[in-house]
Amino acid sequence: MNGKALTWLVVGSGAREHVISDTLKKSPYTARVLCTPGNGGIAENDRRNVKESDFLGILALCKKEEVSAVIIGPEVPLIGGLSELLGANGIPCVGPDATGARLEGSKIFTKKFCTENNIPTAEYRVPHSFECARQIILAWGAPLVIKADGPCAGKGVRVADTKKDAIGAAYEMMVEKIHDEAGSRIVIEQKLEGFDVSVMGLCDGENAMIFQAAHDYKRAYVGDKGPNTGGMGAYSPEPRVNAAMLERIRTEFFIPTLRALADRGTPYHGVLFAGLMLTIDGPKLLEWNIRWGDPETQVILPRLKSDLVPYLLATLTFGGLSTLPPFEIASDVAVCFVLASKGYPGKYEIGNCIRGEEDAITAPVHIFHAGTLENESELITAGGRVMSVVGMGATFPIARRRALQIAEWIDFKGKWFRSDIALTI
Repeated sequence: MNGKALTWLVVGSGAREHVISDTLKKSPYTARVLCTPGNGGIAENDRRNVKESDFLGILALCKKEEVSAVIIGPEVPLIGGLSELLGANGIPCVGPDATGARLEGSKIFTKKFCTENNIPTAEYRVPHSFECARQIILAWGAPLVIKADGPCAGKGVRVADTKKDAIGAAYEMMVEKIHDEAGSRIVIEQKLEGFDVSVMGLCDGENAMIFQAAHDYKRAYVGDKGPNTGGMGAYSPEPRVNAAMLERIRTEFFIPTLRALADRGTPYHGVLFAGLMLTIDGPKLLEWNIRWGDPETQVILPRLKSDLVPYLLATLTFGGLSTLPPFEIASDVAVCFVLASKGYPGKYEIGNCIRGEEDAITAPVHIFHAGTLENESELITAGGRVMSVVGMGATFPIARRRALQIAEWIDFKGKWFRSDIALTI
């Protein structure tokens, strides 16, 4: 691959994939950016109708379109081994193999990995049955965090403020199987107190080039109330994470993880995303994710002044990032509001007409589609999280005001969003 006239394929259908596609298009090395299955915000000529779960279909699409490299957005295809399948057929993929993907694919694996490699994290237990889980909870007391072992689209974590809530969460996961087999095994963690942040980095098996930190809002409602979601908003940079803290995170979390995986003969190539809690004892790992965050990517990539493509290509070679300079980041901050369908994160209605989106596009505001679909001449809702509205500005109040104005302007039946994103920054 000579780095010129590249054809990229982005796999996924969310706002994350939309912003990744837009960022790739800015590079002089890019000829085309295709997205499968994409969404209503991505040009029809650039969309392909192959599902994320259709690995052989994606492989065939890559060969047909002469794809130069692939970026996989969601975690499930990575955990399932899509990166390995593509690599075995000569198609480079910016993403880890199935072994590296276990960092997100199994909470139990990750907790044991942290213990073995002295990576700071919360104290935990892994019960072998529901009765065992109940005894642990009664002995430990509350508050606790109950986590499904497998991937649950960001909804497999329950923060329990009472022993009753914790036992109920364990019962729902292990006995009622509300997350199917993903929750049949669980992790019980001591709840960490502090402030949570998200830090993403590109990794080449040895080095990590990390972006400025972000903060996302997982709970559904204002004031961090309600159930967990895939993310209702975000902002970046996070003022609590200065350059010194960012470097500490890189050296205490990213580098030991990369070194341990390389020592196992499974070097990690691609995006690595740390969910961290800043405690009085220092940062501690909440979770590793093996893909771009959503909605964090929507507030990180629009601030990137560097051409992303050389960094992505460098991750494909062990040690490849060592010759590249640090990312150049714009001084403007970014604030994201996620517009959702009524009922999300539970059962929601789709097929509602979206109004005002085209009229709302202005220079300091970006609109990244997620659950949208073109239906003849209309744009309609097709998911729980419908759009990410991102405002840019010199300060958080300016960026927030710009995004909020557009979030209020766009209209569809049942639209709602958290109004307190970045309110106190």
